[in-house]
Amino acid sequence: MKKQLTIQEFFLYTMISFIIIAIGYVIIVDQFVFIKREVPFTYRQFLLENTQSIKNKIIIESGSNSIHAIDPLLLTNDLNKPVVTIADNGDYPLRLKIFNLEKYLQADDTLILPLEWNQYYYESSLPKNFIKALADRDLKLEYYYNHLPIEEKLRFIFTQYPLTEVYESLKYKRDTKKIILDDFFRLNHFLRQLQGYSVDSLGGSSRNGPEQRVIAPINKTCTKYLFHGKRHLSAAFKDNLKLLKKLKDNKNLNIYFLWPTVVDHKSSTCYKNIEQVREYADIIRKYVIGQGFQFIGDFSKNHFTEKCFLNTHYHITHDCAITRTRELADELKNNLDIEDTIIDSSQINSNQLIKKIIENTQSIKKKLEKKINQYYPDIDLDKRKHQQLTYNINFIKGWSEQESWGIWSLGSQSELDFYVPEDLLTSKQFKLTIKGKYFNGVEKTKVTVNDQYIGQYVLENKTFIIDSSSLVDNKINMILQHSLLKSPAELGKSHDNRKIKFGLYAISIERYAPKMIRNDK
Repeated sequence: MKKQLTIQEFFLYTMISFIIIAIGYVIIVDQFVFIKREVPFTYRQFLLENTQSIKNKIIIESGSNSIHAIDPLLLTNDLNKPVVTIADNGDYPLRLKIFNLEKYLQADDTLILPLEWNQYYYESSLPKNFIKALADRDLKLEYYYNHLPIEEKLRFIFTQYPLTEVYESLKYKRDTKKIILDDFFRLNHFLRQLQGYSVDSLGGSSRNGPEQRVIAPINKTCTKYLFHGKRHLSAAFKDNLKLLKKLKDNKNLNIYFLWPTVVDHKSSTCYKNIEQVREYADIIRKYVIGQGFQFIGDFSKNHFTEKCFLNTHYHITHDCAITRTRELADELKNNLDIEDTIIDSSQINSNQLIKKIIENTQSIKKKLEKKINQYYPDIDLDKRKHQQLTYNINFIKGWSEQESWGIWSLGSQSELDFYVPEDLLTSKQFKLTIKGKYFNGVEKTKVTVNDQYIGQYVLENKTFIIDSSSLVDNKINMILQHSLLKSPAELGKSHDNRKIKFGLYAISIERYAPKMIRNDK
């Protein structure tokens, strides 16, 4: 006869079962839903991670208003101090942004927060667009979870992340090899963006419009778009400010708040009731200053007319962003705390900063290359073509974006390198074949291979003989020099302003064995 459980035993076993299920659920979410990428999906998170070791930097974090309103390239040069913009969507939770920043900010760094108005009145619930992107097919925002401390991860899993999203994420087939290839592809893409040495390289935007208005619905007023009828300080913001204060003290950071940049549209003017906005701004400023932070500037001075409108009431054109950035540089120079850190041994211009970031990526690049070689030891270089080009070839500088047919050169000089397969390393010589096309007329391209200039050639279908003795670290390095550069826009063919010349289809390499010629007497 089976022994009946006592009430105490029933509750004990129930509790043990519940704990086991909870632990199992945490493991599933932590290990199989939020898979950590070697290279983050977003470019600005990549900038944050690869500037960690750079001292006395300025990080600009908020929503997209700062991407479009502040030129980090110009600010770096004006202040002689490293500046990067890592902002993303203004709806994303400030609390999780703070934990993400905590991992990468160092002592004496400066954090600038031009928060959108909604960050002051939003409650703690997570927006749908954020929830959907966390562990989607591309793992776009996985780092927001993976950079949380353990207690915050548990809080997030059990109180904020829906079970339905866990289920949806587990339905994706996560191929480890494909993730590594995607990361390598993305890293090369990010490196090319850095090598543009532009405002976009440091996280800003060069977009100058005009663009179509993208606010939905189209007839939404600026006031409704900015405030949603709310003008109060939420409990969530007050909690975030406490968390930010803890970060400031623990890391010895300089933290400054700015007002967001807003812009009128021809169909709707912002800040119509300016006294009402000023009253709300005073509430925010007094509370923030009371918690030990500083505000820079006045909200009304960050308000631009419709001639600066790009596509939303938070996005201004780059021409207007230059004006805003110069004003901000003056404001920062007038602030004693920041002025004290400008003139020091860390003085740097934008080109030097970009070069430092590129240097910082080399270790992760080597790590990815080793993993790719591990997964694909017998990779066939003859298949280095079309969309596969950036998987196997390192486009060092002077190249545009990967396209379905291949990739365009960008500017007067283009450099690439790639590994020679191990089974070919015993050869004394190789046949290296390049296939491609030219824009605006065929011309000869100057070619340098492994630091040796080998002449000028048309590269539509050209084969070179390469000595294995010229290899460095089992790599072939090529530099192509172009002339007579024109953009499609200059020729009236499109709005594309890229200075392009040679389009690379494919590169192949094979063993070369010259035929022996007999001399019969």
